[in-house]
Amino acid sequence: MAKYFVLLVLALITIGVTSDPESEGWIPTVNDEKIDFDFEKQALEIRTDSKMKSEEQVILNMYTVTSHLKGTLGISFTMAEEIENGYSFSACLSHLPFNVKIPSDVDKVWRVTMQIDTDVHFEIHCNDLEVARGKFSEICDGDYESSWLGSQVKKIGFPGRDTASDYYRVYQEDREDSAEDDDSEDDVVKYTGSAIKPAETRLLFAVFMSVFFLAGLF
Repeated sequence: MAKYFVLLVLALITIGVTSDPESEGWIPTVNDEKIDFDFEKQALEIRTDSKMKSEEQVILNMYTVTSHLKGTLGISFTMAEEIENGYSFSACLSHLPFNVKIPSDVDKVWRVTMQIDTDVHFEIHCNDLEVARGKFSEICDGDYESSWLGSQVKKIGFPGRDTASDYYRVYQEDREDSAEDDDSEDDVVKYTGSAIKPAETRLLFAVFMSVFFLAGLF
């Protein structure tokens, strides 16, 4: 009996260690902190566990190297009646519905990819499903040029109004490979599961191996 109790305790310890987001490179968000980040070289992942229509929101501020605010991108878990699936995104003070149904998982990984040249191109993925793509010139008024074009985004931050962002990290896939894959203008991708699933697979494997190894000691 003691053997099984020890195995159970060790398995629970293993679950606690391997399910820790920080063990997978996730960094807890801190409101109003400016973070060095270059969208020209990397994409950003933001992890949330907010429920649909909770009225919580992701607020991502973007700054120049001198910490001048260039603009804001938002994701809202909204109850607005005109938003059918309970989620919307915002840029340049415009609030828009996503163009596809958002995955139903409570745990979500939002990936934000941006490129700024003669326009501001952006993509938003949720659990590896592309949910928005466009240019700021198509959703903003003429003032966007003075704010966005010119000096590059070199820092990000999550202001106090952000109530949904739990963790962030640099997207792990190489940016150049990702750019080649995104050349198509199609509305992309079938949803194949949560972006957190690989971690769950590693978790189950770790538990199995721990129990298997310890069983041989008794």
